[in-house]
Amino acid sequence: MAVARGFEKIAVPSAFAIFTVIMAYHFYGTIIAGLLFFAIAVLGFGLLASLAKYWNVAYTIGFVSVGFFALLMIPSILGQLVHPAFSILTDIFALITLVGIGSLLISKLDLGTSSKW
Repeated sequence: MAVARGFEKIAVPSAFAIFTVIMAYHFYGTIIAGLLFFAIAVLGFGLLASLAKYWNVAYTIGFVSVGFFALLMIPSILGQLVHPAFSILTDIFALITLVGIGSLLISKLDLGTSSKW
C-alpha cells in the first residue's frame, strides 16, 4: 500500500494536476504553468507531511524508501511542460518533504542516541 502511494504521490501526478498544468501551459505559458505546478505540489506534499504522523512504521518506511527511489530515478512528467526552475524547485520541495517524513520515521522508531539503561 505504501509503495503504491509513494509512486502515486512522487512519480505520477494526479489527473487534476495534469489537466491544470496542461491548460495553463496552453493558455498562459510555461511560467504560469510552473507556478500552478509548484502550488499543487506544495499543497499535496504539505498534506502528506501533516498526515504522516498518523502512519504506522511499516507504511512510513515503505513510503519514504519508494519516494526517494521515485524522486531520483523517475523523471517528472509535468516537469517537461513547465519552466525548468519550477521543476527543480518542486523536486527540492519533494526532497525536503521526504527528509521531514524520514525524520518523523526516526522519531517513531525511537533510535535516539540516549541510552535507556
